[in-house]
Amino acid sequence: MRKHFTLALFTFIGTLTACGFHLAGRTPLPTALQNAQVQYTQKYEVLDVPLVAALREELVRRGANTLDKPNQTATQIEILKITYSKRTVSVDSNGKALEYQLVTEAQYRATRAEQPITDVLSQSVTRDYIYNAQAVLAAEAEEARLQQVMQQELANVMLLR
Repeated sequence: MRKHFTLALFTFIGTLTACGFHLAGRTPLPTALQNAQVQYTQKYEVLDVPLVAALREELVRRGANTLDKPNQTATQIEILKITYSKRTVSVDSNGKALEYQLVTEAQYRATRAEQPITDVLSQSVTRDYIYNAQAVLAAEAEEARLQQVMQQELANVMLLR
């Protein structure tokens, strides 16, 4: 009986590892992203855009060296466009919004030594949330928290691509 259980356990674990399943940790970065620079230029911006900061943090978390200046040996992740939108999903009988949808979309490409590695790619992340008119400050705080989570998720999706 114990032999059958051990055999079934090893078969199960072997099947999981064969399909690429990982119990913990993050997806390792490809070697092309071990040295990377994130570029995004937007007029009149003093601080990093949240998506750029999230992408840099995720690169560092996964073990990459992030560079501040262009380098011929580094991969440049150039963010071409970031759009944020907020749409009304549902309204009450008085025409007031009950639910909103937040969408963050980024267009980007990767280059190395001014040679394209990828075409222009586009990724988006969407979240819905219920708006409570009785707790406006709480609703605004929830929206800000969702935006932060969306930036992190979008950075992860961009690196996976």
